[in-house]
Amino acid sequence: MKEVVRYAAERGIRVVPEIDMPGHASAIAVAYPELMSAPGPYEMERHWGVLKPVLDPTKEATYAFAEAMIGELAAIFPDPYLHIGGDEVDDSQWQANPAIQKFMRQKGLADSHALQAYFNRKLETILEKYHRQMVGWDEIYHPDLPKSILIQSWQGQDALGEVTKQGYRGILSTGFYLDQPQYTAYHYRNEIVPQGLNGVDTISDNDSAQSWSFTMPRLKGSAVEGTFTLVKGEGGWRGFIDFTGKSRRAVQDIEWSGDDRLTFRVDTWMGETRPVLSVNDDKLSGYFLLGNARYPVSGQRLEAVPQGTPPVVPGADQQKNLLGGEAALWAENVAAPVLDIKLWPRAFAVAERLWSAQDVNDSDNMYQRLQAMDSWSTVSVGLQQHTQQLVQFTRLANGSSTLPLQILAQALEPAHYYTRQHLKFQANHYDLFEPLNRLADALPAESATVRSLDRWAERLISDAEDNESADALRHIFSRWQNNTADVQALTENSYQLAAIGPVVQQVDKLATLGLRLTDLVARQGTLDDKEYASVQAQLDEAAKTQDELVIAAVYPLEKLLRATKVE
Repeated sequence: MKEVVRYAAERGIRVVPEIDMPGHASAIAVAYPELMSAPGPYEMERHWGVLKPVLDPTKEATYAFAEAMIGELAAIFPDPYLHIGGDEVDDSQWQANPAIQKFMRQKGLADSHALQAYFNRKLETILEKYHRQMVGWDEIYHPDLPKSILIQSWQGQDALGEVTKQGYRGILSTGFYLDQPQYTAYHYRNEIVPQGLNGVDTISDNDSAQSWSFTMPRLKGSAVEGTFTLVKGEGGWRGFIDFTGKSRRAVQDIEWSGDDRLTFRVDTWMGETRPVLSVNDDKLSGYFLLGNARYPVSGQRLEAVPQGTPPVVPGADQQKNLLGGEAALWAENVAAPVLDIKLWPRAFAVAERLWSAQDVNDSDNMYQRLQAMDSWSTVSVGLQQHTQQLVQFTRLANGSSTLPLQILAQALEPAHYYTRQHLKFQANHYDLFEPLNRLADALPAESATVRSLDRWAERLISDAEDNESADALRHIFSRWQNNTADVQALTENSYQLAAIGPVVQQVDKLATLGLRLTDLVARQGTLDDKEYASVQAQLDEAAKTQDELVIAAVYPLEKLLRATKVE
């Protein structure tokens, strides 16, 4: 650890240690079961998640252990901050322990949060002894703690806005989770300072408003629920969304197709969120597109516009408490051989977001510079994102040429949000033994080729005589077509690629469809209702997550399809 600190210091990097207390304590429980709130014995935990072992705040031995740990860390890490974690405490052991409940009554501690605050006050005294300042996640916030603590927020702008308004300092990690595959533009748009609504939810007598409830089941955990309201006024459509338990947010890019189909965009804790919905009388159906992953949704129309919670916006004098942010890379889906693939080049965009003014937000310009940084960091700095991918492709190809796999990968992305983690949970593979050796593990969060396809499709749609864009689209689609036989042979000769055999066939069909749609848009041709529905059904089928992958090429193809006027 001392070598890590020295190496980082030579490069101007500070290393802040984190020892998670009182929860996330499964490893401590194995070594020191006597410090836990429930009797052992405990075994080493190999599954990921929020687990039950939690330190006993009523025992002096707990604080002796904490001081020993803090003393060791302070001797190794010179940084003035020391992170105590403090997040996701499962209080079931506290609730079930009569001695702890009696202690809480004696100390006048109303609930488990107050007990955790008691624990943290004791830790803060120990940290002060070693000249260290406390850092912890949202859950450490409590008015009984001094304002010298620093709160790192995974819960988002609402939580961060509240603590900064109360005079506490904070940094943001929500929206900067690099273990979640997300589009780089999503990280780049992330709001460090919580934003107000600027009147978007003020509805006048001349406006026409409609409100809808929605329920979006997830692969793990409770469903995401809420409401959204769309308002038609003199300036066109505007709207806002109220997720249950979250503050109201404005929505962007509202588009109607006829009177019964709509879409809009809003950035959420889940990533770029784009509802794609059909409304029929008072019923709503469709899906939420979380990055590139589709989640079915249902809902119904409401009779009135619901009440919402306004965003917590710190005043100008309170914004000084927002110190910045920190990208997070949790390791459930990360191993050393693919570490750089997860980090770079997205981390460059996060860094620029954090040190740039709020109005520096041109995503198209960012992507141009990001491409240059990606190349420069590989050639001149020695970052390994492309080398690591090639190594993984070589392993997957099982001794054959990797070129067919490289071409196929242009159409693909790992499923976004926590889709991969939740699929592993469903399969009981969400643990330390998961080998992380799928094609999805070797892919960057977003495909540069798909982004180029999207750009060329938009140009062709806006100018049917743009032969350069049409030719660029045809070149990519033809290359995918010509690659099918070679990549199919790879899937037949490598057991690790066997699961993507159907993906290969779908990419081949999509390439054929792409050539057809490109020609159709270039000559301003149309599809009748039946043909349009058939093509849309093909795209919907291809968009499903398969082996933790998404064929991201579906989305520029959908743009081309929408440009074919339905007669």
